[in-house]
Amino acid sequence: MKALILNSFKKIDLQLTGFYKLLFEPKSYLIVLLFHSLFENQEEIDQNLIDPQQRITVKDFEKIILHFKNQGFNFTNPIDVENGLDPKKKHILLTFDDGYYNNRLALNIINKHKVATTFYISIRHLIQQKLFWWDVIYREEKKIGQSDNDISSKCNELKHHTNDVIEEMLISKYGDSSLSPLSDIDRPFTIAELKEFAKNEFVYIGNHTMDHAILTSYGIDSAKKQIIECQQELAKIIGYTPNSISYPNGNFNTDILDICREAGLKIGITGVTKQNKTTIASTNDQFKLGRFVPYSGKNLLKQCLLFQSSFSTYAIIKGLNKRLR
Repeated sequence: MKALILNSFKKIDLQLTGFYKLLFEPKSYLIVLLFHSLFENQEEIDQNLIDPQQRITVKDFEKIILHFKNQGFNFTNPIDVENGLDPKKKHILLTFDDGYYNNRLALNIINKHKVATTFYISIRHLIQQKLFWWDVIYREEKKIGQSDNDISSKCNELKHHTNDVIEEMLISKYGDSSLSPLSDIDRPFTIAELKEFAKNEFVYIGNHTMDHAILTSYGIDSAKKQIIECQQELAKIIGYTPNSISYPNGNFNTDILDICREAGLKIGITGVTKQNKTTIASTNDQFKLGRFVPYSGKNLLKQCLLFQSSFSTYAIIKGLNKRLR
């Protein structure tokens, strides 16, 4: 029932956004877009090797870029966000979470259109060449005919555990090799591949913790270790220390913000659905940037228009739904 109500408000949003945008769209703001995996085509998605999440193909990714280029957006990066964005322009920050090797498919597009894109890396997955735990669950549960909704529920139930505990559960249930990649679709970058990837002039690298740690599920000392060690490991590989973090699952609290400052980070991206002001009023605001998550489908470009609207009935209802849980 909740999903039905939220979907209804999505449809209302898509109808109202065009009118609202024409009348009330601010002249300057920052949109952050979140992606995870990138697929060559539908056939790759249908292999069920990983949770397809947004089901974004290379073609979808280019459509989104062309939309925002045609709308006059400046494609920015975390360094420029830290230093201050032009208050007379509309800006967009493209981001990918996790560190999938399939993200390399973005290179031809971002080179072609000369747009900055930031990739947030969970570094231990690269070092150990292991799968992300939600992909293991998706692959194995799909084999026995479970629905996407049931799989999503199973994953949500595990998010209050630490990554180590979750992986132990998976090995116990699915076997010792369950965390081993099967192809270029499901595996993370290797260290050597990330090093080469990061040399691209349009590629920026950010912190996504050592283990894709949902930081609010960790104690302060463990959370600090997850963030600071990721900073250190990434600096060894790419030759510079990232200035931004994307909190895994979007989760943060005041302790996490303090740790990020201590680690030398300047920008933090949350799971809050919202536009961001071009002029960031305080240090706290720098660590609480909102983002939007596009999903593949017939209304992909309508979603992009919705992200440009500073008013969203869907976002309001979604926020109320979270508070009522």
